[in-house]
Amino acid sequence: MASYSPTESFTDSSPSTSTPGRLVIPDRPCPHGYLANPHQEAKQRGWNAFYGLLSSPPEIFQNLGEKAGVARYRCVDPSLQMTTLDTLKGTVYMEGVKPVDVFSCIHQAAYRLIWDTRLASASIIERYSQTEFIFYLVTRGIGPIYWERDVVGCQFSRSYLADGSMAEDIVMADCPLVDIMWTNVERPDIGPQEGKMRAQITLAGYRIEARGNGCQVTYFVSIDLAVPIPAFIRKALCNDLPVALARLRDAIPTFGVPPYVLDHQRCIALQQHYWDPETRVSVIIAVTTSPGTFVIMLDSMRMYPSGILMPTITGQGATSVTIQEAFTGDRIFVHLSESGLFQEWILTFEPRDQDPEPTDQSSWW
Repeated sequence: MASYSPTESFTDSSPSTSTPGRLVIPDRPCPHGYLANPHQEAKQRGWNAFYGLLSSPPEIFQNLGEKAGVARYRCVDPSLQMTTLDTLKGTVYMEGVKPVDVFSCIHQAAYRLIWDTRLASASIIERYSQTEFIFYLVTRGIGPIYWERDVVGCQFSRSYLADGSMAEDIVMADCPLVDIMWTNVERPDIGPQEGKMRAQITLAGYRIEARGNGCQVTYFVSIDLAVPIPAFIRKALCNDLPVALARLRDAIPTFGVPPYVLDHQRCIALQQHYWDPETRVSVIIAVTTSPGTFVIMLDSMRMYPSGILMPTITGQGATSVTIQEAFTGDRIFVHLSESGLFQEWILTFEPRDQDPEPTDQSSWW
């Protein structure tokens, strides 16, 4: 693995100080319905690399040992540039969850900020389906020696049912296998932002596979950090990036699973799904694209043990939306009529209970 000698500089190169590229974070990333995805070449390249890593012989990976229950590996490539981290891999077993639960904990940006300590912020720029979109994210720096990085990439996903059928635009309820893949895309209209270095995600992804009473989760990441970095920071990143799986695993029994949308009938264009980690309030902004019914799944055991208050519906298409809560308390059925076609509506709900007061025994991690 490429590294610095002790005599080399231990400071990151200067971040972007020129006029930053224009960055607009839209409230509605697909206001009139899902957009056509122009990044098909990047999509195919990313999936080829993803499945290539999954099928690679074990001997190409160096075992970094187990930490916090996560098996860690590194694919050492002497030909890599000094700016690029070795491809990293982590695997962990998560008890008592389904693949769609784990998908939601990764997919929901506000929840990801709970367990992914390297992530500073994440936003959707353009949306091509519920699970496919352009994102802009910022990863944290390390003092004055390692600047924040920003990344522009595209998320893709595939969920498989037991009969082998596969969906790329939605996530399916009972799928035993979900793959999530991120890769870099060229967007010259979104330049590096002031005070940040523009990194490139060669490949990052998760395989989430039902196993016993839980899931086996495998994580890959390969990233170009734009400039060479000190050897001790490189080593720290290689050792610690896979350990984010342990924080994800431990967050679920602590906080529960955030609400997620199952749109099997493909009747909405989801604009945003906000979830507040402190209040557990959930806000879904969508446009009706066809009459039908979709489902909002609730973690009634851990996140909403006392249920939720009656949801409110506002917006132009509000009168075309009716809701029905399942007697089990773990889902809401949302019915959409033809009268609301191509109209936006906003559905908001909050927990019925109040959080207990913190005590001296309260802890996180």
